[in-house]
Amino acid sequence: MSKRVSVIICLVLASITIIAFYRVTGHQFLTYDDGEYVTNNPFVNKGLSVSGVVWAFTKFYAANWHPLTWISHMLDCSIFGVSPTGPHVVNVCFHIANAILLFVLLARMTGAVWKSTFVAALFAVHPIHIESVAWVAERKDVLSTFFWLLTTLAYVSYVRHKKEVFARKAWHYGAVVLLFALGLMSKPMLVTLPFVLLLLDFWPLGRWNRNATQGLVLEKAPLFLMSLLSSVMTYLAQRSEAVSTLERIPIGARLSNALVSYVVYIGKMLWPRNLAAIYPHPGNSLPVYQAFLAGAVVLGFTLLVIRTRQTHPYLLTGWFWYLGTLVPVIGVIQVGAQAMADRYTYVPLIGLFVAIAWGIPRLLGISAPVEKRGNVNSARNVSSNLPITFSACVVLLALTVCTWVQVGYWHDTATLFRRALSVTRRNYLAHDFLGATLAISGKYDEAIRHLQASIQIRPNYAAAYSDIGFSLAQQGRYAEASARFEKALELEPTLAPAHYNLGLCFAKMGRFSEAIQHFEAALKIKPDMQAAREALKTLKDFLASGGTTSKFPESAVEHYRRGTQFHVRGQIDEAIKEYREAIRLQPGLAQAHSNLGLAYRDKGDLDAAIREYQTALKLNPNLGEAHANLAIVLYLKGQYPEAWKHVKLCRRCGVSPHPDFEKALSQKMPEPQ
Repeated sequence: MSKRVSVIICLVLASITIIAFYRVTGHQFLTYDDGEYVTNNPFVNKGLSVSGVVWAFTKFYAANWHPLTWISHMLDCSIFGVSPTGPHVVNVCFHIANAILLFVLLARMTGAVWKSTFVAALFAVHPIHIESVAWVAERKDVLSTFFWLLTTLAYVSYVRHKKEVFARKAWHYGAVVLLFALGLMSKPMLVTLPFVLLLLDFWPLGRWNRNATQGLVLEKAPLFLMSLLSSVMTYLAQRSEAVSTLERIPIGARLSNALVSYVVYIGKMLWPRNLAAIYPHPGNSLPVYQAFLAGAVVLGFTLLVIRTRQTHPYLLTGWFWYLGTLVPVIGVIQVGAQAMADRYTYVPLIGLFVAIAWGIPRLLGISAPVEKRGNVNSARNVSSNLPITFSACVVLLALTVCTWVQVGYWHDTATLFRRALSVTRRNYLAHDFLGATLAISGKYDEAIRHLQASIQIRPNYAAAYSDIGFSLAQQGRYAEASARFEKALELEPTLAPAHYNLGLCFAKMGRFSEAIQHFEAALKIKPDMQAAREALKTLKDFLASGGTTSKFPESAVEHYRRGTQFHVRGQIDEAIKEYREAIRLQPGLAQAHSNLGLAYRDKGDLDAAIREYQTALKLNPNLGEAHANLAIVLYLKGQYPEAWKHVKLCRRCGVSPHPDFEKALSQKMPEPQ
């Protein structure tokens, strides 16, 4: 493969990936895990620090131990602030790098440049990979795969230098171990990589024979040991928060769902429609015939690839790559409430892409005599197989368009779960996530409708009761809210947010001893729950100051939310009063300063509005809406250059100013270049 050809291929891979995914640069953080990973994570959103690195290596958080992923999020916050644009761009860059590394790896192992290009292009633009790229919280997918591919490249280099002197051979093996360790610290999905390396030994590296098998396994013993240690760490991290018990999802239901998921993933690969952010687990409701049919399909393909392993070795490697790398996430050890997830296919589908890229030409009787290791004639190779080349380009174009469209559904949480509800049936999880999102934004009536729909589908779903309680509490209906929280805890006694919110309700109702019990219960379940810790301290300080007969003080967030409600109803003076009180209690609440600026603008006090926006941006320079609103006020005061400055800063934060405003500003002064 000439250097010029490889560079062109890499540029094409980068270009089509950017075309497919560039819209993520305007996306928001999601309330679906992005808060826990970035925006509400006090260890991450302060940026990179020594204490943050120590925390990343020494603590379990969000039911995971992946210190390198946490550090990458910290670096994002150090470079971009708590802004969604930067992390989304970084995810896309890692995805581009992974596509290029995949191409380089396959081309180096097989010498089949165009087949390798096709596999890498499928990986780059397939819609099923959107979840791993467009979701900031899934940085662990793209980061761990980056190290997966680097580890495999280092292994190929080790194999080629194995017959050299010990020092050189040891250096290459050391690189494999180091990169593998970095990958495991990004996401434990890499535990299956030693198994995949054995498959690559069979094909395309051709190292398997009767006398070498034991040696190949022993050669990877350190890697298998590292996988075992990572698996133990993952189990310890997830056992208390995420792993479902056998009582909740029996082993039979897990195995049935696993078999069906293997086949459904293949279907989504071949025809990527109705993709959703969440697919609820069917539990015991999955028809038995579906599990038997899926099992027959999996067994049939397995027997086929074993039988044809001599004539079609790539089928065995590709198929077992797919089966094996899905094992940690296929649901036998059930983590979460989902039946399956598109993100789980990020690495596994590489195996099927390889089987397709090598198998279809062979099936059609198309050979590639010039595509031999170290000898690639680009023009002749493509033109000699024009029909299959044209078909491959059409497939890639269609997938790119599908990805471009599907990426739009990941713009914000409400859009994401409205889409999930439109393409799935009886999705109680999507109703719950959408309801919780609407409640946070103050749309309580619509939120409660979705949450009640969730309960109607799954009557024993504790989180939906808890989220209804939150919606009621935000409206000051504490007695009704506490009943919902108690119901949630009856169904799931270890639901820490329900304990915390019930404690808040009891505090508001003057039931202080019960409030303390629930704050302490929340902290016992989730010791790193900072909100519960602060609420417990506030309540104890309140009681110590003799406040047993007075009203428990409201938090800054409660005043801010009430101010927002007044603002929406047009009660500007009341809104200003609430925003000011929120700022008095918590001077660093940037969003309250921003909203106070908006209230002053609505009242006509432009100078006060500018002052509040500037304070908000001093506290959080990446608050895009504050830049946008400040630009409008500056425009109203005739300060057009300054207005353009904040329009550009607004865009950089991932927020687009209203087109009509930009048009009006352009009429006063063209945008500076």
